[in-house]
Amino acid sequence: MKKLLAFLMLTFVCLLTVGCSAVKKAVEEAQNQESGKATPTEGGEPTPAVKPTEGGQTGGSNKDEVKSHEEVARLIGDKYLITIKLITSYRESSGETVEDSIEYTTVSDGTYSYWGTTLEDLSRGSLYKRCDDSSLASYDFDEEAGGYTEMAIFPTEINPFRSVNAIFLVETEIEYTSKSAITFLGRECTKYEYKVSESTIGGSATYERTWIMDNATGACLKYDAAVAGSGLDYSGAASANFEVTQFEQGSKVDEIIKKITDKIFIKEWDSEVFEKLGLTKDSSSYELDDILKSATIERSSLQLREASNEVYADTGNGTYSIVYFANLSQVKGEELVKAIINNIYDCGAQFDSDGTYHSSALEEPLCYYENDGGASYSFYATPGAGDYYVEIDGRWNPYLNEGTWVIELTIYYHN
Repeated sequence: MKKLLAFLMLTFVCLLTVGCSAVKKAVEEAQNQESGKATPTEGGEPTPAVKPTEGGQTGGSNKDEVKSHEEVARLIGDKYLITIKLITSYRESSGETVEDSIEYTTVSDGTYSYWGTTLEDLSRGSLYKRCDDSSLASYDFDEEAGGYTEMAIFPTEINPFRSVNAIFLVETEIEYTSKSAITFLGRECTKYEYKVSESTIGGSATYERTWIMDNATGACLKYDAAVAGSGLDYSGAASANFEVTQFEQGSKVDEIIKKITDKIFIKEWDSEVFEKLGLTKDSSSYELDDILKSATIERSSLQLREASNEVYADTGNGTYSIVYFANLSQVKGEELVKAIINNIYDCGAQFDSDGTYHSSALEEPLCYYENDGGASYSFYATPGAGDYYVEIDGRWNPYLNEGTWVIELTIYYHN
């Protein structure tokens, strides 16, 4: 029984991963094990332990090449919605069948990509934004807020098909015993089938594979693999399959993406948060572009690292925070940090935590400066009496990327 079970498992793994030639080899090895003969050496012709009985391998087979992962992705394009259902099952000798299934959805418009187990509950998925060719923004969903309230930037490329990678076959070709044209999900497709059976004195096994390939893109829209076997004291079966249940491309995807991105509650350098804090732009500006212009700093010098906007259900207040890396020299970085502090001060953040007014933005107790091998500024101020505040920290790290400024802004505001 153990030999037959091992045979079934080995055959099934081959079905799902490496194709028919490996399946045949697995069958031959299992036959030899059943009869006690050694497996033929590499390059030699296998000698079956027992010739297959009638009803052995059925018919001849043909082969078709399949498109590469890269080619399929290119033909699908940037805008798509793909939902795939994965199913696995096995039958014990008792006759009981155990089945498990799960669905995954991937949707992308070329900039934003979402993948998860459902579009109805976004907390069960992941949302990403392509920043450039080498970095992406990752968003965290807050169930209490009902939207995305945190984001972080990662220096890596995005794989928008991660949850539905099964549609890209690992095989370079399909070996089949029958081939036909069909329509699937309203798309012109080709159906391939491969069926074969083997028998020995010690037992028998049958295995089948079915593919439905999309003609336009080369994506595999449906796949079935099944293996069954029986021996003197054991019988069993196992199968695995997946099926694409949704496949949309082009402009139809835009509406779906918008419903997701409308749930993004975190913004980079959010002007509304400064307004909620009580700051005004009468004599200066808290807009980031205006501050950069006043310090003669290019926008490209700043790299957003992370941001969050947490709203508290009990008070309705919130804490907004954002972190940047600035690829600037120590001198230019100090100019930028001081420009941020001065502009925020001029917009109304001119009081300490006790509500006392101070006439200088860059002096204690509103601002503390340290120079202990790496310059740092720490500014804390309020727009008047109350708990609401803005905090700005700028730190020069001479050891990070040959010198980098880390600039953090935190605002506690009334929502």
